[in-house]
Amino acid sequence: MEVTVELNGIKYLIVEELATRINQKFLEEKIKAHEAIYQGIKEINQGGFWSGAYAVVKVLVPEKNIIEYNNFNQ
Repeated sequence: MEVTVELNGIKYLIVEELATRINQKFLEEKIKAHEAIYQGIKEINQGGFWSGAYAVVKVLVPEKNIIEYNNFNQ
């Protein structure tokens, strides 16, 4: 699996995030604040009787912002 992608001369790291209905807004703010790029969905789970639906999404985070991205709390 490739760990980095280069677009327009900027190196990006591929990060996978767990997305639920509860943290959707937080993830959108986190991506925007760190100039990251939403790449797509890796996995979707519809949920069941005891669990809620969730998705695993791929995000491209600029190499220079990865530490701040990982430490982002709001």
